[in-house]
Amino acid sequence: LNNLDLFIFKGAFFHSHVRLEPGKVNHIHLTDITGDVKKGFNSLKPAIRNTDYFSSDVWRVLFGRYAAVFHELDTYGYAVRPPLETEKPQRRMLCYGSSITNGALPTGYHLSYVQQAARHLKADVFNQGLSGACMCESEMAAYLAGREDWDWITLELGVNMRGTFTPEQFEQRARHLIGEIASAHPGKPVFLITVYPNAESPENAAEPSDMQTRQSAYCEILRTIAAENRSGNLHLLEGADLLTDYSGMTKDLIHPGDCGHIEMGFNLARMIKAKVG
Repeated sequence: LNNLDLFIFKGAFFHSHVRLEPGKVNHIHLTDITGDVKKGFNSLKPAIRNTDYFSSDVWRVLFGRYAAVFHELDTYGYAVRPPLETEKPQRRMLCYGSSITNGALPTGYHLSYVQQAARHLKADVFNQGLSGACMCESEMAAYLAGREDWDWITLELGVNMRGTFTPEQFEQRARHLIGEIASAHPGKPVFLITVYPNAESPENAAEPSDMQTRQSAYCEILRTIAAENRSGNLHLLEGADLLTDYSGMTKDLIHPGDCGHIEMGFNLARMIKAKVG
């Protein structure tokens, strides 16, 4: 389960996978081999071990979809400090969306499309995906618009709203969210993503349904909002262009698995790179 897993990285390099036992304090012992010239990172050229993604001097702990409580760090006398700006990516990506954005359901959080795209883009990522939520709340609109720590933002909207909101209600909420963010940051790219392919997508479903009708209406609303934008900072991305192979889904037919997330991350990075360089 993703909520029991930690994935440890030395910069861009995978270090280890740790499974936590819930309900107790877990002790994690990490061994650093960087000081061994024969087999450690010091045997590599600096440009190889210290990439423009993360320096290998930076320990990274990815918690997955759900966070654990951090108790303490014992370095056994070794110095520890926050990363220098030169040791971290120079660009930062903010992501808002459903559980798909949050990181469900690849076998490891580092395989999620958000993390995969960030790696291809050599960007740090702030993941604001909300499992079972992402309802375009006005509070979330104000929060995202008020953040200044990102260079571009992705908005994956609609999939969790299909069973609760009419297309008119969705449009009102989506317009407010997108408008708040785009107007507060006129010089920053905003990438608007239509609903990713799932069992209710018209091209996949064997029979029509009310859910399918709403999803189609939502996607058309997002296309209209993007087409009306004249500022030049709002870019529409079709979910079906990011996930092109439906066999990349898991058996619930809404959450991508490893293959789906990897493809989505690669395609998202390619499309963002075409706009931001």
